[in-house]
Amino acid sequence: MGQVPSVEKISEKTTVSIPNHGTLTGLTIKEEGTNKPLTKRFCGVRYALAPEGEHRWKRPRAIPEDYDYTGDYLEFPAQGAQPPLPIKELANVRAAGVTTEDITYLNIWVPASDKNKPEEGWPVLVWFHGGWLQYGKANHAINFDPRDLQNDSKFDLSYIIVVPGYRVSLFGFLAAQELLDEDPMSSNFGFWDQRAAIEWTYDNIKHFGGNPEQISVGGRSAGSYSTFFQLSYELYNPEVRQIIKQASMVSNALAVQPKGIDELQKQFEEVCSKLGVDASLSGEEKLAKLRAISHKDLEQVVSKLEMHTFRAFTEGNFISSTILKDLQSGHYGALCAKKGIRLVIGEVGNEPVLYSNLNTPTTLEGLKLQLNNYYPAKVVDAILEAYPKVDPSLETTDNEKFKKDIWKVYGDIVSDLQVSVSLRGFVKRLVDGGFPLSSIYRYRVDYRPQCLDKYVKPEDGVPHSSENHLWFYAKLDGFLPEEEPKIQNFLIPFTQFYNFKPVEWDNSKIDSYRYFDKNGESYIKDDEFWAWGMKISDAVYNAELS
Repeated sequence: MGQVPSVEKISEKTTVSIPNHGTLTGLTIKEEGTNKPLTKRFCGVRYALAPEGEHRWKRPRAIPEDYDYTGDYLEFPAQGAQPPLPIKELANVRAAGVTTEDITYLNIWVPASDKNKPEEGWPVLVWFHGGWLQYGKANHAINFDPRDLQNDSKFDLSYIIVVPGYRVSLFGFLAAQELLDEDPMSSNFGFWDQRAAIEWTYDNIKHFGGNPEQISVGGRSAGSYSTFFQLSYELYNPEVRQIIKQASMVSNALAVQPKGIDELQKQFEEVCSKLGVDASLSGEEKLAKLRAISHKDLEQVVSKLEMHTFRAFTEGNFISSTILKDLQSGHYGALCAKKGIRLVIGEVGNEPVLYSNLNTPTTLEGLKLQLNNYYPAKVVDAILEAYPKVDPSLETTDNEKFKKDIWKVYGDIVSDLQVSVSLRGFVKRLVDGGFPLSSIYRYRVDYRPQCLDKYVKPEDGVPHSSENHLWFYAKLDGFLPEEEPKIQNFLIPFTQFYNFKPVEWDNSKIDSYRYFDKNGESYIKDDEFWAWGMKISDAVYNAELS
C-alpha cells in the first residue's frame, strides 16, 4: 500500500528536548487546505543500539547515558530485515526497497493541538505492527497514517501513538541451544526489542507531552500476539516495572503454547545446513559464521527452508512454560484481574482468505508441514481431526477441486487458531479465571470504505490485516465524505478506551460483540461463532495439555 511522504509539503519543523540527551527535530504536519496543525511526527527515534554484526541474535542494548539525540527525525528510516514476500497480496505488509538490521527505533505521533490535552499529559498507545512475526514495518504506509485521528475537530479525545520497529523472522526469533549456551536469555529477540521500546517510552514520553502512567499496548495480528506476550511478561515478572495498563488485541490471541527447544533446534540445524555451516563446528563457531553472513543472504535463505516460519519460543524467561496451562486453570485470568487492566479484542469478517494465500500447501503432506510451521505436531494432528477432511483421491482425479479444498481448510484452520478460535478461547478462560467481563471489549468489523478497493477485491469483504485504515483513521488514504461519520462513530469508544475513560459499549454478555456492519452501522450483536470457538479451543487445549 502507498508510502506516506517522508518530508511533508504542508509542514514545519518542531523540536523536543530530552534532558542530557539533546534536541530532536521533527515535523508538525498540517491539514491540506486549512493549514491546521494535526500532528507532531518524529521518525526513527532510537530506543536501543543497533543489533548488527556481533550483536545479531542478542538482546537489545540500552541507550548509553551520554547518547546525544540531537538531529533531524523527519523521514521514515528503512524497514527491518525480513524475507521477500511470497505473494503480491501481501504487498501492504512489506514495502519495496532497502532493509536494515538497524531496526530498534520508534516512530512517534503527538497531537499538535493541546486543546483537549489532559492535565497529566496525553495517554499513550504503543502499537506493534503485524506480519506473522516474519514481515512488517512501523507505520510507513499511507493506510497507517494517524494524522487525522489526532485532529481535534474530528475527535474530542486523542492520544500519542508510538510505533516501534522490532526484529522479525530469522533475525528476531531464531532459537537454538547454541544461543542459550551463549546466554540463557538469548531468544525471542523481537519480544525483547518490544520490551525495550515500552521501557524507553515509559522513561521518555513525558518529554513529548505524554503521561507515562497511562500507557496502553496494542497491535494487529502478530502485533496482537506480541501484545499478549508483553502483557504476560509483566504478569509473570511482578518485580519488573508494571508499565502496561491496558491492552488492545486486534486479530490474534494465544491458541497454543509456543514450541520448545526440542522442535526449534531442528529449524536451526536446517538454517545451518542451507547456509553451508558445518554441523561439526562448535556452537561458538557456528554462531560466528552465521553472524558473518550478510543480512541480505539471510533474508533470501528463509524461503528455501521447510521450516520457514520463526515464531515465539517457550524458554522460561520471556515466555513462561505454563502460560497455556495457567489459562486453562484460571490462574492467568486471576493475574489479569489482580493487575486491573482492560482489554479490547476482536476480528474482521473474512480472516481466512489472507492466511489461505500464504505458503499454501498443495498436498496433504504439505498441509501438515505448513501447519507445523505454526503449531506443535501434537496440536496439528488433533486439529486436523476437527475440520472437514480433504479427499486424497481427488489429488489425481480432480486436482483443481483438491487444491481448492486444501486451500480452504488450510486458511480456515490457521485463521481460526490465529484469530477467531484463539480470541474466543482466551476470553472464556479469562472470565472463568475471575477476570471481569466488564473489562473486556469485543468487536467485529465487516465495513469496508471504498478506498479498500485499491488493495482488496470487493468480493473478499474485509480480510485479515486490511482494516488498518480504521484504527488510525487514515483519511489520507481516501475516505469518502459519507464514510467519515460512520468510521468516526465506530472509533469513538476506542478513543474513550485509550483515554482511560468509561467506554460507551455494552459488554455485558460474553457471547456478543460490537459489530461494525457492511453498511457502516455499529451495534451489539450475538456471536454466531461462539460455539465453534469453544469446540475448537477445547480441542486445542486438550491436545496440548493432555
